[in-house]
Amino acid sequence: MVVLGATAAVVLSNRAPSDCAVVSSIIDYNNQFNESVRQKSDARVETSDSDYTEWAARIKQLADQIHNNQGLAEQADKLADLAGQTAALVPRYRAESSAMSPLETTPPESVRDYSRIGTEFNDTLAVLDNACPS
Repeated sequence: MVVLGATAAVVLSNRAPSDCAVVSSIIDYNNQFNESVRQKSDARVETSDSDYTEWAARIKQLADQIHNNQGLAEQADKLADLAGQTAALVPRYRAESSAMSPLETTPPESVRDYSRIGTEFNDTLAVLDNACPS
């Protein structure tokens, strides 16, 4: 009996996390990243391009762990793609902003792209959160 109990515990502990557990990890990680960005911003420290790239890569890594629910997998993959688009857009935004004249009143083109991607990212994150409430 003791051997069977130990074997069952090992089998359970080696199981992949459920898709909703992975979604929860994605949401938690994204919230941690957002808090880090906010704290840096409050301290007037710029979040580095590599920080955004690492954030997007981690979202993708987590999204790739969703296998059992096709709908969740598609939404997580979409979220990872949007995170990648965001990470790629940050350096472009910074370059466009720094090249602008202080008298320019029209925001750089990347602001419109960032807004669209950000809205879609948040909408997709909400879909995942609603599908796997904590």
